[in-house]
Amino acid sequence: MLQSIASAVGALLAALLLYSNVYKSWQKKLSRCVTKCVKEDWIQIDQLYLARVTDRKHNLKTFPEKCHAVNNETGARAINELFENIVKHLPTRFPTMFELDTKDQTFRNLVTGANYELHLIRTEPRQMLEFLSENVEEDLYLMCPDQEGIFSLQGFISCFTNGFLAKAKLGLSMRDIHGPVPGLEENIGKGIDRFMKSMRGGTIVQRMGWSLQFSGPDLLRTGGNNFYPDIDQTFSDLSEPQDLSQCYLRVERQTLTRLPESKAIVFGIRHYVTPLEEVKKEGNGEQLADAIQTMPEKLGYYKRRPFWQRDVNAFLRESPKGGWAPSAHEVGNESLKQE
Repeated sequence: MLQSIASAVGALLAALLLYSNVYKSWQKKLSRCVTKCVKEDWIQIDQLYLARVTDRKHNLKTFPEKCHAVNNETGARAINELFENIVKHLPTRFPTMFELDTKDQTFRNLVTGANYELHLIRTEPRQMLEFLSENVEEDLYLMCPDQEGIFSLQGFISCFTNGFLAKAKLGLSMRDIHGPVPGLEENIGKGIDRFMKSMRGGTIVQRMGWSLQFSGPDLLRTGGNNFYPDIDQTFSDLSEPQDLSQCYLRVERQTLTRLPESKAIVFGIRHYVTPLEEVKKEGNGEQLADAIQTMPEKLGYYKRRPFWQRDVNAFLRESPKGGWAPSAHEVGNESLKQE
């Protein structure tokens, strides 16, 4: 077992792509700026890949109904197109980590050691989603257009959800899905659909989002880190003390790409968590505190600011009285750190 783990980690390190300092996106102070992304950077892989795909496999097995679904035949066609795209992309982009035998129609993940017979996986959309969850770290949502050009969620694989229960959103438009997000309707509203309609097949764009996460680094959060006052949620105690050793800055790298044949939009989310202590240790505490304090009031409530701002801001702004123990820049599954 240890030998197989060592060889897997060796294969991973050979193709290591460090996506460092991702968490610094909060310095843009909630910018909704969307930038272009080249295909080589669409799927991200870093030093915690093995731990994360192991977590994803566990989460899918434990919560299958929450983690993946397909709504109809339109969604199934989009899933199939995405599956074929990624099957070809991974061995091309990361040749020391993945192998594709086009003659035998087999796919091998050299990090996990898993082998896949593609002709069997292609028979069922859920099997294709499971394949995606075991080989890429991104959560993937397929937004398919109807005859009027309105995009709605028709399939997904989401093993690291941040309180976003996608199954309850199946069939909904992008605007309806994100209705509770303060300022979204006023700022981009109908522009969401216009933007997605204008995307050409193969185009990829990206943006960043962030939140603070308490009670540890686990990426699966069925309860979420956000607050929705418009649906009668309340805080149990606005002044409840926070265990800052368990507080993490959670950053989402969000990508949009349009599939050429089905015309579906693939909404990808790659998650990163960084200990708050690490943010402060690197000298960015004051800047993060400023970003927290200057966000609009409704957005502050959405991110649960009243719940944690007193302790968090005090911690970020205080002068350090000593060093911190070394910690991983990104925190994931404990097993990989022990290895």
